[in-house]
Amino acid sequence: MLNKKDEKNKRDAINRQIRVAKQRTLIIEKLGSKCVSCGFDDNRALAIDHKYGGGTKERKTIGGGYYTHVLNKINDGSDEYQILCFNCNQIKKIENNEERIKKHIAV
Repeated sequence: MLNKKDEKNKRDAINRQIRVAKQRTLIIEKLGSKCVSCGFDDNRALAIDHKYGGGTKERKTIGGGYYTHVLNKINDGSDEYQILCFNCNQIKKIENNEERIKKHIAV
């Protein structure tokens, strides 16, 4: 049996997961709900991509509240994000020699 503090922490974690899932879905909807490269449209395999790279750096800078940050930027008219399926996102990272992929590819 959980004590009151643990119960509150568990409720807070669940509420945070729900809020993040809703924000992610809203961002995907605002950006067209499908991969801009291949047209794939299953939300479970869609990624919010930085058109010009720099997503890893931005996430590290923002820390928590990343989806809130992205949603605010989109609502303010930013065009630096797009939707890619995970396959097209990985291909883009490899083709553009983006930061996280460099660590995984033997040169």
